[in-house]
Amino acid sequence: MRIKTTGEAMRDEVRFSSLFAQRANEQQPAERDGKPKLAPNGSPVHRTSLKALRLANGQVVGEERSVSLSIIDRTDIAAGKIYELVGTVWITPYLSNNGRLATSIVAESVREVSTGSPFPKINVGGGHNG
Repeated sequence: MRIKTTGEAMRDEVRFSSLFAQRANEQQPAERDGKPKLAPNGSPVHRTSLKALRLANGQVVGEERSVSLSIIDRTDIAAGKIYELVGTVWITPYLSNNGRLATSIVAESVREVSTGSPFPKINVGGGHNG
């Protein structure tokens, strides 16, 4: 089963980030069984370095490790920035090779979220040097 939705509808559910910068031209075409992977609308999709971030009340509370994201329209990705899905989004749940539930997301594109930080503040204490 595949679910078709929009980036706007997903805005309060998931965001994405990467530890590594990635230029649009570095986003390679995704493949399946040696053939280009296509979005349900027939467009080729590209792999990204973005990782899914689970939200609660608009704040990041964890990483969703079993989610992959591919996009149709490539865009530059900056390290440490937060991105949201744009346009039409297709979500496909599947069983991974290890038998766990995983999710493949294909979106038209992503854009940087520019308002505020969804990361929780972390209090690092201890007062020691070491």
